[in-house]
Amino acid sequence: MKCSTTFVCGCMMAVCAPSWAADYTWMSSPADALWNTTSLNWNSGEAWVDGNNAIFGSSSSKTVTLDGNRTAADITVNGYTFNGSSTLSWTGTMTVSGTTTINAPLADSGNGLRFAPNAHVFVSGSNLHTGGTYVGGADDKAFALYAGDTSFGPVPSQPQTNIVVTSGKYATFYASANTELNANRHIFIEDGAWCGFAGQGRPTFRIKGEIHGEILNGQSWPTTTHVKSHYRSDWPAHIVLDPGEGHTNDVGMLSSLGWLDIASGVTKVTSPAMDIGDGRALVYVGGGGEYQDYRARLTISGGELYAPPEMGFRRFHTEKYARVEVIGGKINMPKVEYLNALDGPSMLTISDGGELICREFRISQTRTGDGGVVNLNSGGRLTVSTFRMDSDYPAVMNFNGGIISRQNNDFAESEFIGERQQNNYWGHVQCKILAGGAIFEPRNGYNVFWKLPLKSGVAEGETDGGLTVRGENIFVLQVAGSDYNGPTRLEPGARMQCRMANALPSGTTLQMGTGTTIGFNAWDPYEDLAQTVARVEGCGRIFRNSLFAVTEAVAPVFGGVYGTLTFEKACSLNCDYEITGDANGCSCICLESGSNGYPTKQDISGLTLKVANLSALDKMAPKSRYKILDAPYGYVGKFDESCLSGGWRVLYTDKAVYLSCKGSAIILR
Repeated sequence: MKCSTTFVCGCMMAVCAPSWAADYTWMSSPADALWNTTSLNWNSGEAWVDGNNAIFGSSSSKTVTLDGNRTAADITVNGYTFNGSSTLSWTGTMTVSGTTTINAPLADSGNGLRFAPNAHVFVSGSNLHTGGTYVGGADDKAFALYAGDTSFGPVPSQPQTNIVVTSGKYATFYASANTELNANRHIFIEDGAWCGFAGQGRPTFRIKGEIHGEILNGQSWPTTTHVKSHYRSDWPAHIVLDPGEGHTNDVGMLSSLGWLDIASGVTKVTSPAMDIGDGRALVYVGGGGEYQDYRARLTISGGELYAPPEMGFRRFHTEKYARVEVIGGKINMPKVEYLNALDGPSMLTISDGGELICREFRISQTRTGDGGVVNLNSGGRLTVSTFRMDSDYPAVMNFNGGIISRQNNDFAESEFIGERQQNNYWGHVQCKILAGGAIFEPRNGYNVFWKLPLKSGVAEGETDGGLTVRGENIFVLQVAGSDYNGPTRLEPGARMQCRMANALPSGTTLQMGTGTTIGFNAWDPYEDLAQTVARVEGCGRIFRNSLFAVTEAVAPVFGGVYGTLTFEKACSLNCDYEITGDANGCSCICLESGSNGYPTKQDISGLTLKVANLSALDKMAPKSRYKILDAPYGYVGKFDESCLSGGWRVLYTDKAVYLSCKGSAIILR
């Protein structure tokens, strides 16, 4: 009696042909044939005996019709079609070396069915086997699910390992129409195996069950298992990993040559490899000569792509017109170096609640074409430790409402951008501000330094979204030449320093929320730097500002809330002073100039009073509420107050200026 071994549900079992079985029974039919117990189509001249090995030789698309339920040990087949309503089962392995179609229903004894497809296998019926499906064969050969989910047999009543990619092999599961694998079908990838997904006719192939790689040798994570979104010109599909919230896919490597979408749950990648290249990279996306929807595309639409920090330094790279879209989901790789555009252009888009977290972000390392594009759109966040530019090919960062923030200080340098390797290439990156604006949010105890000019990216005559700073740490702009035309906005509590003369575009508006500060001074020595703006609005504090100039208006109001705008030093204020107030008080300028170390007092004679709505002020209230200038160390000159009417007047004291109404009670405090 001849025996063979197989793994079923993780256990090794002996599969023995009956004692009367020959070593093999084989068929090389010159015509279509019946497979029954009496047919003489078998070359041995013997009738078929269930449990024998069945070998089907070369054919030209011949058909074998089952006449009665048939069971074999091993089946070897080279290009046949199996028809009939009777069931086909085997206890060993079906090895396929020519495209094979199975229309007959498949059954098993509860121990599952094993396939070794070195050619395409088209499974077109709703099958009956309950012990799972084991697949492992050649790289570019598909196990086609023409009956969708039921090609794998009845859905298990409870979550269980129902699909296994066998060790050292490759399985490509292929859907020809929109297909959803049930959440109770978990996929297990044995050590060293690749699990691929593909489709025809651009279907959506949604995998609801969890995917897990095998863990060996006392390790705590899988390292040599690989999930791949396959691509050929005739295999485009939208592959969706969607195990649901609270569920985790756990594999060694992930790659997307087609379109792979992580829609929910966590997909954890734990490859030990640092190197780049298909099969070794932590995550690899590549292929193509242009951006295509179904090629070289990775979408994080709601789930999380996660590389555990305990894995240490790793690389994620994209190339050759690859697209990565983080839309509502997260790429969370705190120890990973993200290489955008390695060996050819790539595009990264972050938007709609999406976030990419990485250690080091390389905008470009390409040696061909352009350096790629990064789109930071509304609701998107890019959180990094540092940036790096490794190529003299042009690259573009489009700011359209997305946020840049800092993760940590993994590098010895205190700077966020610059002072990293190949710093001389940074001039090849264009930073364009679109209608949504650029947002920087220094947080987690770290400052953000920016060395690239921020250029307007809107059409002539349109206004871009400007620059917004938020967060508890300092944003440092250390470059001149920005030409965005929207406002520079400091949200409440934000801090900013400009380390180059005219770091902000002249002719724009500086907006300052409550508790904000901004300074204009070089590193060493700490001399003040020139800066001209058209307007200053808000309630913050401006320091190192002796060379600061405002040409149109000072308006101590931000977001509809008036308050006090403070100047540390005397500067050039030849503009309107726009006062906003109501019965409870009004906006005010505070002049710290004249204090120790800053003996020059501010001349206010260049300020022309403008009151937004005089009727909103209360003529009969104590006018101490309407202090419009506070100068604890004094000031010089007087306002141009020609705009006042209706009995309103300006009262000057040594250290303050008030807005009052003639004939009303005056209380100066």
